[in-house]
Amino acid sequence: MKHWVGYFMVIMGILMAGMWSFFLAAGMVPELETIPFTTAAHLGAEFGTAIMMVTGGLLILKQKPQAELIALLALGMYLYAVIQAPGYYLQQGAIVFVVMFAVFLVLGISAVWSLIHTKTSQE
Repeated sequence: MKHWVGYFMVIMGILMAGMWSFFLAAGMVPELETIPFTTAAHLGAEFGTAIMMVTGGLLILKQKPQAELIALLALGMYLYAVIQAPGYYLQQGAIVFVVMFAVFLVLGISAVWSLIHTKTSQE
């Protein structure tokens, strides 16, 4: 049942890293000029989250010990990112992105619920 969580985590981690890589390569992060330290820290957190999501997802798919613990940590990082991100897009008037992040939030909460529910039902 939790295999979907592993796939979800890997896909979202790749999408996060891909999105930010695209934005950086296309010069679409003007905040690097105006608030470089804040933006660098934010990008570090985003790429760190992406790495943790892929790692946690792969560990779940491979059914490794402690996979759920690492996955829950990664999902916590992910949930923070998808709660924080819509504010930026709302200020830009990009409602489609706000809706997209709302869907990502629901999926992330569902993934956490699935991991916790699966773990507690096994004990």
